[in-house]
Amino acid sequence: MFWIDIVLLTSIAASFHGSAWYAAVTIGCCVLAISVIVGFRSLRRSKHDKDMGYPMVINAYSSKGLTKSGRRRAGLFGGSTGGAAAAGSTAAGGLVLLGSVIFVGYAAAIAFSSFQRYLTRAEFEAVRQYGTKKHPKTPTP
Repeated sequence: MFWIDIVLLTSIAASFHGSAWYAAVTIGCCVLAISVIVGFRSLRRSKHDKDMGYPMVINAYSSKGLTKSGRRRAGLFGGSTGGAAAAGSTAAGGLVLLGSVIFVGYAAAIAFSSFQRYLTRAEFEAVRQYGTKKHPKTPTP
């Protein structure tokens, strides 16, 4: 996705000349940087989770205030936007393209979090409770 976004950014910037080119490249780089910041902010842990030693995982802090019906509506909106883009809607295609740019930050955060010893909170809890030869019990603070 990152390389697709770079190709997209350079193709858009190629249609501009002079200072407009610099503005287009700067705006594109800012959007990519913001998506990476938002993606890595989703890895934040609470003080309690840090003290317990829980791994960094993508969590639902961004949807914390959403009810079940709110999450359902957000999913329906995403699905209908993709369907409209496939049907040929230019505005929906633009939204899907913007979503692919924003997705780069979450993809980078997921890749970063995969380098940890434990990938999920449940895996950490299981090793702490039962332990294995390869993964000895972790101390309980």
